[in-house]
Formats: sequence, C-alpha cells, structure tokens
Amino acid sequence: MYKILIRLKRLVKRFLKVKAETRQLPTARTSSKINKYLMLFLVSAAIAFLYPVDDFLRPFDFPRKGEISQKDIIAPFQITMLKTDQELHEEKESAANSIPIIIDCDTSVVDSTLGNFNRFMDRGMQIALSIDSVTQLQQLPREKRDSLVDSLKNVILQEYPATRPATIEKLLRNKSINYAKSVIEDILKNQIYYTGVLPDRSALPEIKNRSVIVRIGNREIFMVRDKLLDLSLAYVNLLAALNNRYLIDSFNVDEYYEYGRDFIVPNLKVNIDEINTRRL
Repeated sequence: MYKILIRLKRLVKRFLKVKAETRQLPTARTSSKINKYLMLFLVSAAIAFLYPVDDFLRPFDFPRKGEISQKDIIAPFQITMLKTDQELHEEKESAANSIPIIIDCDTSVVDSTLGNFNRFMDRGMQIALSIDSVTQLQQLPREKRDSLVDSLKNVILQEYPATRPATIEKLLRNKSINYAKSVIEDILKNQIYYTGVLPDRSALPEIKNRSVIVRIGNREIFMVRDKLLDLSLAYVNLLAALNNRYLIDSFNVDEYYEYGRDFIVPNLKVNIDEINTRRL
C-alpha cells in the first residue's frame, strides 16, 4: 500500500510539472486596456446619473426624510430663533418670581431685648430677696412691713410698666428665679431669635418663590417662608418649647410663659427695595 501511494505521488508531480511548462504568460494588449478604462468611465457615469442628486453629498448614515434620527444632529451653522413678545414676558416673569424674599434682621433689637430680660429677672430676684428680708423683721409692726413690701413692689412696677402686675407678683413669689431665667433665655436666644420675628406674616410679598433669605450680620439663612415666625407664632413656639422642657424639668409652664412673653419683639424687616431692584 505504501509503495502504491509513493508512485501515485510521483505521477501527480510529473503531471503538474508538465502543466506548468505548457502554461503561457499573459500578454497585455492595447484593446484590453481601452476596454477597462471604458468600463470604469461607464460605471462612474451610471452612478452619477442614477444616484439622487439631493443625497449625493450626504453621508449614508444621515437620516432621510421621514426617518427618525438615532442621535443628535448638529447643524453646520448657527440658527437664530426669535421669541415672541408673550414668550419674552413669560420668561421675565419666571425670572422675577425665582428671586427669593430678602429679610434683614436687626441684631441690635435682639441684644437689647435679651439684655432687658436679664435685667428684669435680676431685678425681680433682688426685690424678692428684699421682700423676704422685710417679712422676717418681726420687731416691726405688720402694717409697717406691708407698707415696705408694697413700696418694693412699686419700684419694679415703675421700672417695667409694660409688664403686667400679675406677672411681677408671680415672679416675686418664685423661689427659683435664676433657673427660670436660664430656661427662658435659652429658648429666646436659640429658638425664637435664631432667625427672628416678623411683625406680621402678611407683610411678606405674595410671589411664587417660597424661599426666603434672612440676613443676620455677615451670615445668610435660607429657609422656607412657612418656617418664619411672626408675633403670634413666636408666642406659640415659646409655649411649645416650655412644654417640651417641662417633660425634663418640672416647673410652672404658665408662669414661665408670662415671664418671657413680654420680651418677644419683632426684629425682622422685608427689604422691598432690594427685591424690586433684583426683579428689574
């Protein structure tokens, strides 16, 4: 079998050798070159006449009429779109309504009010100690002691005429004035006057933007207008804060509320001029 394959291989080689020797080399003729150039010209002319002229310079992946583009198409030149008067008016109104309400905080009012509160409580403690000393003078007649007590009460009443006499009476009977002072001062300083108090929320201009900027010295606080306090809401917040504090330390909430209520003073003012300037 092996010998048969060797012989077959030799016969194939001889056959291929004969074929290679009889193969003729191609000869280039002038007519064949002319035919090739002529065919190339005819194909080019056919493409030029048959291909649509409108799409000749467009890329193949460029969408045609009625097709949906799969990606953004950037125009080769800038297109100017003029807005109508109505569109310009709406755009100006939208820009104006996006300006927040600007409110200025008068820190001098806060400092003065907190100072008055501290002096009121300190003065109440002094008068209360003086009254206790007078009542212990048993050598004096009762009428004399009562007269001295009334004169001491009149002193603080004259110094703080805006405070109700009933409130001062409760303060002078209080045995923990220092503690009451610390509790109320903390609430006034860190809650009520943290952003401040408006005279009335109706003073806020009616615009669509609900944001508010409260300027306190060199800092600005951004907040929602619904979180702003006016006098009535400040009173409610004071009472709510005292009730929350009562859960930790037991005291007379109503008395503490009366001590601090008279020292809630509006200190916020809407800056209308700046708002109008920004809206122009």
